[in-house]
Amino acid sequence: MKRVITSLFLLVIISLFIITGCDSNTKINNQNNNQSNNTNTNNKNIDHKIYKYVKMSKGSLLYSADRVFGRASSAKDGDIEYPITLIAEFDTNTGKSTKVTMYAFYLDSVHDVNEALDAYNTSTSEYKKYYTNVSTGKVNSNVSYLKANVDVKSYEFTQYISTYIIENQDIEKYKDRIYFNRLSNYSSTPEYQEGENFFEESLEGIRIEWSDNEIKPF
Repeated sequence: MKRVITSLFLLVIISLFIITGCDSNTKINNQNNNQSNNTNTNNKNIDHKIYKYVKMSKGSLLYSADRVFGRASSAKDGDIEYPITLIAEFDTNTGKSTKVTMYAFYLDSVHDVNEALDAYNTSTSEYKKYYTNVSTGKVNSNVSYLKANVDVKSYEFTQYISTYIIENQDIEKYKDRIYFNRLSNYSSTPEYQEGENFFEESLEGIRIEWSDNEIKPF
C-alpha cells in the first residue's frame, strides 16, 4: 500500500514539474513574441533612412519661447547671421526625437542675453515647464547665446516641425508639406535651396539640415 501511495506521489510531482516547465516555456515564448511584435510595430511605418540629428533654424520654430524668455532672439554679426536654432536628436529605430535643444542668439551691443535668462527665472508662464537646463554662453566677443532643452512632448513646436520632424522624422514629406504641395497657391515659384543634406524654403523661412554626425549650432 505504501508503495502505491509513494508511486502516486511521485507521479503527481513529475506531472507538476512537466506542467510548470511547459508554462514557463510558454511565458518565455510569449515574451519573445511580444518583444518581436513591439519591434515590428515601431518599425513598420519606417520606410526611409532616419538620421541621428536634424538642425532647424530661422523662421518660426516654437510657439511660446518669447513668452518664457521675453525675447528668443537671432543675431547678426557683420556678414554672419545666427538664427534661432533647434537641434533634435533621434531614435533611429522609431524616427521619434528623444532630445531637442534650443539656441537663441544675442548681439551684445543690442540685446543682453542675461535679460532673457532673468525673464526665464522670474517667469510665471505656464509654458516655462517645457524649457529646462537653461544656460548662457559666448559665441564670440560680440555674440552671446541662450541654450535650453525643450520637452519633446510639449507640442510647442510649430506645425510642420512637430508633425514631420519631431514626431516622425520624414524629411521628404516635410519638404512636400511645407513647400512643394503649396506652390499652387502662388503665381510665381517662391525661392528655395536644396542640397544633399539641407533644405531651405522661403514660405516659412526655415532651413533644416540632417546628418548622422553631431551638428554644431553655430
